[in-house]
Parts: sequence; structure tokens; C-alpha cells
Amino acid sequence: MHEVTAVIEDSKPNSHLFVSAMVPIRVQDELNLNSIIDPVAFSDQSAALYVRFNRPVDESFSSKVERLLDQYVKKSIRAEHGFTLAFQPLADIYLGPQYRYDFSSKGSVVYVYAFSTLGLLLLLVAGINYVNLSVADFISRSRETGVRKVLGARSYQLITQVTLETILFAFLSLSLAVLMLYLLSPQIAQLLDSDLRFNMLLRPEVIGMSAIGLIGLLLFASWFPARQFSISSVNQNLKSTAGGYNSRLSRILLFTQFTVSAVCLCCTLVVGSQINFVHNKELGFDRKNLLVLSMPQELTLQKMQTFRNELKRMPGVISVSNSSFRIGGGYWKDWYFVEDKDNMRQVELYEVFSDDELFTTLGIPLLKGRTFSANIPSDSGAAFVINETAARELGWDDPIGKRIYTHPEEKGKWDGTVVGVVADINISSLYNKVRPLVMRLPWQSDYPDNFIYVRYSSDEQYIAKSIEETYKGVMPGYPLMLRFVDELYNSTHQKETKVFASLQFGTFVIVLVSMLGIFSMAAYMSMKRMKEFGIRKVLGATQQQIAGLHLGYFVRIVLIANALSLPVAYWLMKEWLNVFAYRIDLTITPFLLMSGISLVLVILSGGYSALKSGSMNPVDVIKME
Repeated sequence: MHEVTAVIEDSKPNSHLFVSAMVPIRVQDELNLNSIIDPVAFSDQSAALYVRFNRPVDESFSSKVERLLDQYVKKSIRAEHGFTLAFQPLADIYLGPQYRYDFSSKGSVVYVYAFSTLGLLLLLVAGINYVNLSVADFISRSRETGVRKVLGARSYQLITQVTLETILFAFLSLSLAVLMLYLLSPQIAQLLDSDLRFNMLLRPEVIGMSAIGLIGLLLFASWFPARQFSISSVNQNLKSTAGGYNSRLSRILLFTQFTVSAVCLCCTLVVGSQINFVHNKELGFDRKNLLVLSMPQELTLQKMQTFRNELKRMPGVISVSNSSFRIGGGYWKDWYFVEDKDNMRQVELYEVFSDDELFTTLGIPLLKGRTFSANIPSDSGAAFVINETAARELGWDDPIGKRIYTHPEEKGKWDGTVVGVVADINISSLYNKVRPLVMRLPWQSDYPDNFIYVRYSSDEQYIAKSIEETYKGVMPGYPLMLRFVDELYNSTHQKETKVFASLQFGTFVIVLVSMLGIFSMAAYMSMKRMKEFGIRKVLGATQQQIAGLHLGYFVRIVLIANALSLPVAYWLMKEWLNVFAYRIDLTITPFLLMSGISLVLVILSGGYSALKSGSMNPVDVIKME
């Protein structure tokens, strides 16, 4: 029973700490060796310690704290049992390393860098595309430029004109983008992160970085077109020729576009394959038509029995069972003594308490021996079931009958043998490998914790509503925490799903912009080489040959770009996949598929100009001045 004494402000959306209520810590435990070697006791007694200093902290403070801890537990013993001391600035918590029993909300610095890089690539491709469009537009404006020069326009005036035009287009585009972002911000926040707010763009650091990026983009996008207008001669301008055009720079720009597009396409294909693998991987149990209830601590043994019996009688319910773990929540750990030849050695194993029905309810395959039985009272305390990873890591070829016990201070209470081996089950995200696991029944008539799994066969909404009504009759006044296991598991990889959606959108924009750039450069190259194509047609070249010659310029560039981008994309995806304990095999298939897609996009983008070049009348072209 607690009394409300104060009301605090809601936690900020970007805070690492989400607080609904605070209660004082009244338990005073002594720090000693036993409190750190017992995993359960250590986690129960652990707490995050926030310290405010009046000056920056240096290494000397850590040394002082280490010496203080030495008075209770020596450093060598702490290191042996994995007890380490770490100080973390408040600003580094969200993107900092994950510590043991860390409860704070965490982000990934890798994804911050990835999205930042994607944004920079978008700006780079957009700038390149603007340059290519300006170059393609140069021929149509060359006579205008020549006339302006004849009338006395200086080079700096022409450069100023092009720069102002670029600034105007950028300002209009920025205004339109901000308006679209404002209108679509609710949908974007729902897709990516519900904590995103449009007013975050108004923060000084965001405005400053955006201004720097915009200025850099304007300088890049305006320099080459301005130079193109200023260095061409009056005679070239009045003849509408492309004098002064640097074809080498054009190839470099196109090559950069193709490389960026190819890398993004490869990454999108591989990330999509991994996301599909995550959502469809076999986890060692059947997560379909399964839900889990998180029960309050106030649920007594009698009410638990009543509630379970009510659930079993409910139409559409196949089976009900209890367990000490929840999908996505991980396991507890404890020290066990296991048989090793003629001796007993101590190992740290992950553990789960369950009833005898858990294996049936979750659909966990039995590999050897048997599972627990309610008809064998001695199973409570004397029977242990392990997973195949535990059998392998303990070196047991035939685990059945191997002796195992824990908590020797409770002599004989948890002392028995292995009676069965079950398949590995993934209850946490695929970042982590399956751990060596031991399962046991609770002591005598106790229930194995407050997580209830329900296997059902009817409509999920009907089942959820029926369970809620039954729960209200057993525990009125306590909210029901019910989750469908399939949705709960998928939520553990929600971050990757959001990243994939963002990568898809970014890649689509990059590819679209690149196709526009190819189209503009294809039109420009078609105009530049028009007389050459006319002469070739007079000498007998067919329409297909001229179209192939025109497209060949871009195909060669894209092939070279693919040759460079494939190793880069492979390295990036290999590093990303390494964070998953279970992942797809990185084969050559997505990279070959990307090469095919890029070639098709190039043909589609430049195909119109190629066909137009091949179908022109050579007489009209050769007569052109």
C-alpha cells in the first residue's frame, strides 16, 4: 500500500527514462561477495545510480570509487564474476553501450550514421542531377547567353544570374518540402517513431546544420553551370554548340550517381531479405494463435488456479500454461552444478520455471526423454529438462540421467537428474544466440511465475475480449496486460522494420532522381552527337545500331559503377548482418539482381533519346548549323 504524495511532470518523449510512478527504496542490503555471485539476488538488489557533480569527472574519481568497493569485494573477485564499474554521462545513455540489467530506452548509433549518410547521399545525387539538368538546358539557352554577351554582359553577371536561379529553385523546393513535411509529419511519425515531432526541426542545432548543408548544396549545384555559361565563346553561343563542356566531369557525375544508386539498391534488397527472414524464421515453438498474459504480483495462488481453470473452460481455448519468461523478455540465470565425468562442476545456466503443460501449449519439440508430468510428484525439484544447446555445451552426448542440482544451501531441494532434452527456442530477438537453458518445475504446489500462455483456435478478438471479461471477475481493478505472441515477437525487430521502410523510400528517391539525370544527359548527348549520328546513318548504320551506340555510353558507365559499388555494398551489408546471431546467407544473388535492375533503369531512362536519335532524318541533321 502506497500513498500519493506528489505529482511530477510527464517524461519527455526523447528521454531515456519513462516514469509513471516512483516509490522509495526501503530495502538495505549489504554489498558482499554473495550478493554479486548470485545472479537473481544481484539483479533484485541492483539499481541505477544517478550522480550530479559540480565539475567534470576525470579518471581520479573512478579510482576513488574502485578503492571504496575494494573494502567490500576485491577487484579481482569482482572481475572474476563479471562485476564491473562504469560511469556514463547522461547525454550518452541513449546511444551508449548496453549494460547488464539496463532498463533505459536505447537507440542505435549505427542507424544514426546510416540515416545521416543516406541524407547526404540524397543531397549529393540531387545536386548532381541539378548540374546535369543545367548542362542539358545549356544548348537551349546558348543563343540567349551569346546575345547577352554581345550586349555587354560580363562573366560575373552571368555567374550571378545562374547562382540566383539556383538559389530561387532551392528556396522554392525547400518551402515545398517543409510544407509537405508538415502535412505528412503525423504519417511519418507513425511509420518511423511516434516520438518524432515537427517542431524538432525548429531547434537551433537542426536549423544550423540544415543551413550549412543547403549552402554546400547550392555551391556545388551552381558552380559548374555558372562556369559553363561564362567560359563559352560568343561564336559558340550563337551557333548553339556546347563549347566548353567537360565530358570527363559529366562521366564522373554520372558515375557517382550510378554508384550511389547501386549501393542503395543492394542494401535495400539485402535488408529486405533479412527482415523477411526475421519475421518468418522458425523459433523452436509455434507462435501463431498464441497469446501471453502478464499477471500482477497481487494475484494469489488461489486466484491463479481459479483463473487458469476458467480459461481452460473457455470456448476456443486449446491449452493454458504458466512460465517465468515472456517472449522478448529473456531469461533469468543461476549457478548450477552439473555432472562432468566423475565430478560435479559449477556452471552458469539460463533457467525457466514452468508447469508441465508449457511444452504442449508452446509446441516445443521433445528431442530425447520426457517432459514434466503432473502425475510424478518428485518431478518438482528432482527433474530437469534442458535444451539442445545446453546438452552440447555441457558435453553430454546422452544427457538423460545426468545429475544436476542448484542452491546447495537448500540441501536436497533442487537435486535431481535430466529427464528430457527439447529443441532450442528463441524467446528474445535474433541479435542473440540461443543460450544453454535448464527448465524446472516450481517447488511443490507453487506456480512458476505470473506469465500465462494461452493457445487458442477461434477468432483472436473474441478470445481477447472473453479473457478480459474473465480476468475482471478474478482481479477487479487491475488492468490486463495481454499480447499476441506473434505481434510481440515482431515488435522486438520493429527498429529494423522502420529502417527498412526508410531505406526503401530513400532508395526510391535516389533512383528516381538518378533516372531524371540520365534522361536529361541522354537528351543532351543526343543533341550534341546529332550530326555524328546523321553521318553514321548516311554511311549505312541502322536505327538499332545508332540507338545501341547512344545507350552504350551510359551502359559502360553503369557497368563500371556496378563493379565498384558491389564490393562496397557487400562490405556494408556484411557488417550490418554481423549484429544478428541468426541471419541470411549473403550470396551473390541480390547483387546480380541489382545489376540487372540498374541496367533496365538506364535503358528506360535513356531509351527515348536513343530511339529518337536512331529515327532522325540524316538530311535534316547534316544541314543543321
